[in-house]
This record gives sequence, C-alpha cells and structure tokens, in this order.
Amino acid sequence: MYKAFEESKTGFYKMKSINLVIALLVFTLFLGASHLAVAQDDHDTPFNRQFNTQANDQPVYLEADEIIVDRPANTARAIGNVRITYGDRVLKASQIEYDLDNNRIKADGLITIINSDGTTFQATEAQLDDDLSDGLIRGARAMLSNSGRVAAVAAQRQDGNKTLLSKAVYSPCKVCEESPDPLWQVRASKMVHDETERDYVYKDVYFDVLGYPVAYLPYFRHPDETVEKRSGFLPPTIGGGSSLGYFVQVPYFIDIAPNRDITLAPIVATDESPVLAGELRGLETFGRYVLDGSLSYGDVDGKEQLRGHIFADGIFDLGQGWATGFDINRASDDVYLRKYNITDIDRLNSRIFAEKYTDSGFFAANSYAFQSFREDEFSGEIPLILPEFDAEHTMAVPYIGGLGSLHANTVYL
Repeated sequence: MYKAFEESKTGFYKMKSINLVIALLVFTLFLGASHLAVAQDDHDTPFNRQFNTQANDQPVYLEADEIIVDRPANTARAIGNVRITYGDRVLKASQIEYDLDNNRIKADGLITIINSDGTTFQATEAQLDDDLSDGLIRGARAMLSNSGRVAAVAAQRQDGNKTLLSKAVYSPCKVCEESPDPLWQVRASKMVHDETERDYVYKDVYFDVLGYPVAYLPYFRHPDETVEKRSGFLPPTIGGGSSLGYFVQVPYFIDIAPNRDITLAPIVATDESPVLAGELRGLETFGRYVLDGSLSYGDVDGKEQLRGHIFADGIFDLGQGWATGFDINRASDDVYLRKYNITDIDRLNSRIFAEKYTDSGFFAANSYAFQSFREDEFSGEIPLILPEFDAEHTMAVPYIGGLGSLHANTVYL
C-alpha cells in the first residue's frame, strides 16, 4: 500500500493515482467540514470529487488525473483530463484551480464548455462560478446547438442564462479551408445570447456577404436556433424589372398558434401600385388548409379598379372514409399574375371535391372551373364541369372465381 498524500514544506498535499478508497477517506479528513466532499463514481478516471455548493442543491463533480490541495490557501488544483460537471453543464480542461472560499474556478489552456442547451464554447482562459453559470471567458469560439457558429474576443456569463460577447461574429454557415469566408455573417461590437428569451441581440452590427460588408444597423435582434417559429420580419426581397421597375417586398410572419400562422408580404414598386400579399396556413385535427392571395388597386385598360388573386387549397376528414376539399385558383385579370411576378401560368384550374376510398373501391364527386389567360381562349367559353362522378368497385366473381371490377364515370358540362 502506497501513501495517499505527499506533504511538502509549503503545506501542499498531492493526491496520486493509488488505492482509490483509502485516498478518498484521507482526502475527506484533510478538508474536514469545508465545501469539499468526496464520492466514488463509475468513471475510469482516477479521481471523482463531489463539490457541494451552498447556493444550490446540485453537486459539482470534479474528475482529474491528479489533484493538488493547498490547505493554507484552501484551494485545489486539478491536472490532466479535468472534467467538471454541474447538472447538464460540463467544463473540460487540461488543468483548473478551484478556490474553495469563493467557489470560483479558473481554467487555462484549451478549454471546452458545454451548456445545457447544447451550445459548446472553446476558449483559452476561463474564470467561472463553480456551477459554471457566471464568469468570464477569453478567446471564445462557440458551436451553437444547431448549425450556428460564434467567435469573440471575450465572453461573459451572467445570471446563468446570458452570454455577453465582445467583438463577436455570428454565422449559421459552415466554412472550410478552401473557402474560409462564410456565405454571410453578422459582426457586432457587442452580442448577447439570452437563453431564457432565446434571442441574439446585437449592437453596432455589420452584415457581411462573402467577406464584404453590405449593410449596417445600430441594433439587431433575431431568435436563436431553438426557436421553431416566432412573429417577426423575414428576409426582404429586392429587385427590378420591366413590369414593376424597382421593388422591395418585406414579409412579416405572425405566429397565431402552434398549428396556425400568417405571413403578410407587402410589395412596393416604382412603376406600379403597392400590393398587399399574404398567406394563411392552418393544420387542424380534421384537416389542413392554405390560403394565399394579394390585393391591389391599379389601372386595368385605362380604368382604376381593385385587383388581386387567390390560391387556396385544403382537405378535410369527414369520417367513415369520407373526405372533402378544394383547390381554388383565380385572378382579377389576365396580366395581374405576370406583372407582379406571382406566376407565369396561363390557365388556372379550380376544383371542389368529395371522395370516399374503401378496400373494394372508391367514389368521387368533382366540380371544375377554368380561367384562361391565353390569347386564343376565352374564359367565358370554357364550360364548367358541374358535376363529375367517378366510381369503381372491385368484387369476387361468383362461381368462376377471381376478381372483377366495375368502373363508371359521368360528367355534366
């Protein structure tokens, strides 16, 4: 049996990789009623320590190849494969110094910090509370929970849920050695990641595309990668053409409910009247629907009038195998859709239907209407299909065996 500790003249105690149980008992006696308690764990590393914090019931687990305790200074230094775990937060480092009086951790060298939301920080120096919630990180580079990446000169954790970064760069794009500049990135003098609000907030912001600045804003805010959807502005569309002149479209997304939302997308052009476009989407227990349309007031053949379009479709479950739905596509005039770059389709089809499918066949009732923008067709001369019936039934053939099917169709124009 080897000694668990070696004492130096300066009052240091050094724990080595020897008999684990004896070492843990001696280590506990040396620290007495201080913050440090000891627990054995199933990890393969030589030592695993449990630091009970006074402010929280969760323990802090420390693992390392070697721990040196300075009894007079009431500090512990962990060296080699250091891992500190507090709940679902983890810090990895080559060595750390733990101040037992102030419950502070100082780490040097290559440091990795994994937060509860999956965000991973790498840094060259860190000073943190023992629960890894607050502190200062220098030379910070972060891999966010999804695909986003952040680099900063320094990062500071506050209140356990905010990360403050100075001279920060954020981009969701991946980079490689052949193309070190991401497709786009955001540079800011200050950046805050609020994990509670799930937001990124920037001050003095530059937007770079392929490494070149293209825009500046004094303030900018957007949700982080954990947000599936939230009300707010979407990326604008800017362009120009012979029909509209120069135009800009700025969509605004409205989160009504988890299963329902609206997007409003006004268009302002130099050569045409403004347009209010929008889309309503819904997903219900009995079906789903999408309503897409626009409205404008402008000139048609020398006369000012209301213009617009609607594209709508949906399907709904009626029970017992029955379903009903619609697919409606209409425009106010022949040139509206092409003028506002909505679509180049030259004939619109609309349908209302009801149908039932079974193991032995189906029954469907449809009604169709058509709107043509072709020069050689007139919508008023295209007949309505009101209605069309289509049915099929498959059955076993008596006496001779096998299967037979009957298919019937009728339509009224």
